[in-house]
Amino acid sequence: MSLISKEELIKLAYSIRP
Repeated sequence: MSLISKEELIKLAYSIRP
């Protein structure tokens, strides 16, 4: 699967969002 797990992706998404 992807190198980044879904949880990490969600965390990253929240990181870039204000």
